[in-house]
Amino acid sequence: MPDDSNTGLIVYRASRLEALLEPLDTLLRATAPDDPLAPQTVVAAHPGMRHWLLGALARSRGNDGIVANLDVVLPGTWFDDLARRLLGIEAEAAASYRRDCLRWRIHAALDRLPSPRLARYFDVGSSESARRRFRLADRLAGVYSRYLAYRPDWLAAWARDAAAEPHDDVLGPLWHLLRREIGIAHRGERVTALLTALADDAGEAVVEPVHLFGIAHLPPPELAVLRALARHRTVVLYLPDPCREYWGGLLDPRRALREQALREPFSPDAEAWYFEQERSHPLLARWGRLGQHFFMALHDDEGPAIDVRHAADHSESDAMPTDRLARVQESIRRLDPSLLGCPSDQRSDASLRVHVCRTRLRELEVLRDQLLRALADDPGLMPSDIVVMAPDIAAYLPLLPAVFDLPGSAGGFAGRLPYHLADVPLRTLHPLFLAFESLLALPQSRVTAPELLDLAGQPAVRRRFRFDEDDLAEIADWLVEVRAAWALDAEHRSRFEVPALAEHSLAWAMDRLLASHAVGALGDERVDLLSLPDAAVLATIPGIDGPRADLLGRFELLLREVSAVVEGSRMARPASHWVSLWLAHLDALFAIDPHDSVAVDAWRVLRSALAALADETASQGLDPVLEFSVVRDVWLERLASVPDRQHFLLGAITVCGMVPQRAIPFRMIAVLGLNDGEYPRPGGEVALDPMQRLRRIGDRDTRSDDRYLFLETVMAARWRLHLSYLGEGVHDDRPRNPAAPLAELLAALDTAAGIAPDADADVRPWLVYHPLQPFDRRYFRASGGVAGDDESGVRSSPASDPALFSFMQADYRLACPESIQPAPTGAAHAQVFYRPSTVAEADIGVASGTTIEVALRDLLAYYRDPARHVLRDCLRIRLDALEPDRLAEREPLAERFERIDRVGVRVFQHAAEQGLPTAPAEPPIWLAACGLLPPGRPGQQAWQAERQRVDALLASAGQHPVFEEGRLPPAHPVRHAIEIGPWMVIGESGRVRRSSGAEWLFDAFPGKRSESELSFRERIPAFIEWALLRLSMPFERPVRMALLTEQSDAPWQQAIAAWDARQVRSAERDDRPAVAQARAELVERLAALIEFRQQAIVRPHWYFPRTSWRAAVGDRVRVSADFIGDAGSGGDRTFGTRALGERDYPPGYAHLLAGAIDFALGTEARAELDRVAADLWRWIDLADTEDAA
Repeated sequence: MPDDSNTGLIVYRASRLEALLEPLDTLLRATAPDDPLAPQTVVAAHPGMRHWLLGALARSRGNDGIVANLDVVLPGTWFDDLARRLLGIEAEAAASYRRDCLRWRIHAALDRLPSPRLARYFDVGSSESARRRFRLADRLAGVYSRYLAYRPDWLAAWARDAAAEPHDDVLGPLWHLLRREIGIAHRGERVTALLTALADDAGEAVVEPVHLFGIAHLPPPELAVLRALARHRTVVLYLPDPCREYWGGLLDPRRALREQALREPFSPDAEAWYFEQERSHPLLARWGRLGQHFFMALHDDEGPAIDVRHAADHSESDAMPTDRLARVQESIRRLDPSLLGCPSDQRSDASLRVHVCRTRLRELEVLRDQLLRALADDPGLMPSDIVVMAPDIAAYLPLLPAVFDLPGSAGGFAGRLPYHLADVPLRTLHPLFLAFESLLALPQSRVTAPELLDLAGQPAVRRRFRFDEDDLAEIADWLVEVRAAWALDAEHRSRFEVPALAEHSLAWAMDRLLASHAVGALGDERVDLLSLPDAAVLATIPGIDGPRADLLGRFELLLREVSAVVEGSRMARPASHWVSLWLAHLDALFAIDPHDSVAVDAWRVLRSALAALADETASQGLDPVLEFSVVRDVWLERLASVPDRQHFLLGAITVCGMVPQRAIPFRMIAVLGLNDGEYPRPGGEVALDPMQRLRRIGDRDTRSDDRYLFLETVMAARWRLHLSYLGEGVHDDRPRNPAAPLAELLAALDTAAGIAPDADADVRPWLVYHPLQPFDRRYFRASGGVAGDDESGVRSSPASDPALFSFMQADYRLACPESIQPAPTGAAHAQVFYRPSTVAEADIGVASGTTIEVALRDLLAYYRDPARHVLRDCLRIRLDALEPDRLAEREPLAERFERIDRVGVRVFQHAAEQGLPTAPAEPPIWLAACGLLPPGRPGQQAWQAERQRVDALLASAGQHPVFEEGRLPPAHPVRHAIEIGPWMVIGESGRVRRSSGAEWLFDAFPGKRSESELSFRERIPAFIEWALLRLSMPFERPVRMALLTEQSDAPWQQAIAAWDARQVRSAERDDRPAVAQARAELVERLAALIEFRQQAIVRPHWYFPRTSWRAAVGDRVRVSADFIGDAGSGGDRTFGTRALGERDYPPGYAHLLAGAIDFALGTEARAELDRVAADLWRWIDLADTEDAA
């Protein structure tokens, strides 16, 4: 700063922000106030810059450097303080002009505008009209907020004359009305007053300089204030300027910039000038418009008194860039596109890479490996040297814990890659906000059973109603059992223009639950019905006995509170009433731990967010009557907003959004989600905002902001720049475009390297296409073996492509199982979840002399659906969202009954127990009472189809021995606790029937023509139950099997009956050795079946009931078709025109287990499947023992 002057505008420029610290520190020391307690003031561009500046200044002063008594403020705060000093306290920005307050005045004033456009816009239903009115008011408030900074002259003209230019039949008259009603000076008028005061030499006694650090843009009126202030004191701008050549390499840059500023903005002449610049450097021309306008505004007729560029940017300091990132940065800094094409573009150059992924989760997984590699490559790299940004950071927040663990965790990857969040929406900061968001959705939703259960599972709701995990699981089972689907009651259902039926509503479901508690229920497939005085019939369910009354009561209270929320939101109310009502709802539904300080803070913030609605309107003297849809939008907006006070630069990896003017340097910068359509953000609405049509130098718009932010990001990376986007479809592999700035960077790299746009991707060393799965073998393909484990136990494997690598040991084991255990000889196991075991290699952990309990339920579940049992029940790998028996969101509407409901079996059993020759002509009452009967015509059609199948089975079943007494014997469940080798089988068999002459293992299969249609799914569980029943009964009493189909021929069951008859005769002869041998034979067969299932828990077998049955009976040609599906496979389920294979049965556990294996003839997998099928058939087939006898 010159010694002979204490005034003037001084500009320090540097392409690296940290280079500006030296002149700032020098001036701060040189102009230190005489009073050591008086603070010095620095204006920083944004809160993140403020945090960085304080730390960077302290570090620049050495190891013991201290920055004290330095007041770093934001531009808005500084301008307010200046106005207060020069104009008085009344000059502070009036709250009435803040967007969140101004919109309510606009909301109230819209009805008074005689605008045909508005009348047409609001000509919709009442609820939608209310939402449109609020949204328009909010958007107009946003337009006026921009005009306060960028078009104060328009506002002044409209305040004088509503029809002033630029003419607008809404904006002009509305502002004329608003300004008269508010009656307080706004920001634009305050700036005008400041300029007048400074022009009148209202100068301050303050002589210390004004320091503005890192600011890349100011609205023209505020820049004019700085110029006026510079006539009274020194104003110093420390500008991050990416290009040392003043944006054009002009011989007389100041003159050229002034001339450009005089051109009509965005005119053909002006755009031609920019096009000429694009030839000078395409990236700077396309990304730097915002900065160019600011630098033009600085160089008007009253340009800076001093304009100094840091010495490091001078040509004397130039050195040849050594890596790709440095070449890009230096090409922009020197305005020399030729530097982009310098040699040594090696694939191993990790300084700048663009990663193409298919999902956001894969983006995070790729990022994790890149960060670990960076830390391995440079041990001096600290987590605080890394920033991860995304245009839509909220989309990644739910996925971050799955990849990096929770922030602040000590173990796992959060220990090696600690991170903290910034710029994240309020709703993501605590589960309490998500719970409130779920509650807000209910009044305008169908109120489905899953929504109710989700709400009950929110931590705050669980605490209020004392629900634990077991309680929620039991409530879910109850809702499934009583067929709850949606709607509070019949009247609530009618609001959605459907018949007012009580069935499947939550009130109907609760009535069934209360009735079940009051009167109990039978424990088998029979139904207890309770008739009410109003002629309603309720079907009860078992299991809701006395001890569960407390849980039922708490759940019923939750349902009542939810009903109060929904019903209370139907009528319009004043804003203050809405706040009072919903604060009461919060108290009734939510509770927090008073000792949890984070939860207490969230509770306070949530209540304040609700109360802000009343505060905003009351501050304007208003209390508008609002529909709930408007109130909901206001509160959702607050939940989606970013809180003002969020920590930044806390010593860990910073994960944040892409915020304009965040040009803070980091050694490594990662930007995710650079997808077309998401970045740059869409611009303003031309029809609503004339500023979009009538542009000026210095105007801001979101697209230019985002492009300049991308330029700042590229220039701020000091070592590595990691860019990624979703470039390929998950399902169709179709290419997707990157964001425009990223596409421009890729095009510039291509042009510099002489690569044609349609060239193969592998010729671009900076572009990395990532496989869909993290366990793809390409990540671990290495010559000379894979790398060893590092000290943390995480395996890093250098691949043949140096850009593809992984640090995940679990993925390595999945990708390369041959490196952990002997590899299969065939190709069948290349894409498989598990490799099946043989009996010899499986270790089931049975120690000598120990007895292991095996639940009969689990044993039967495995043989009915092995893939589901192993993955879901044993390994806890769940596909709940795809489960066909999950909690329903709608009533049954198909013209059929679901097989899982066993409607035909229950109807058959009821008719057979009564000795009836046919099923009833009309659906029984219990079908509707249980919620199984679809309403209307679909229900009648479903019943008639099921009735035909039941009648066909009844017609053929009468001759079966189980009907020797003229009807089906009653059910007689048997409890088992039987030792089978080292196992104790415990459980109940509910399919037992007892006649005078025998015990029967009974089941019926309406629709099945013959026993040959029964696969291992039906046969093995039946055999296990029959064998256990046989072992639990005296051998003198016959124990038979009756699996009824339409045809009486049943050779497998007949063989079992013949075997049992021989043992009965042996027992009657008191042939104890024969009985002992028979008992030992059954124990051996059961032991083999139990051991087979136990082995599957460790390493699953190739056993799929239908496919394995096909292999067992020798139809070797159709095995593969049965599994993968085929038009001629004879499958009874179809998908399109192809029979659905067993692999594709929903929800997809078999497909997940088998992967791409199709069990074609000649493969190792097929040989294993055939061997397993043969073993299973041998263990349950007693025909061979008859031959031996």
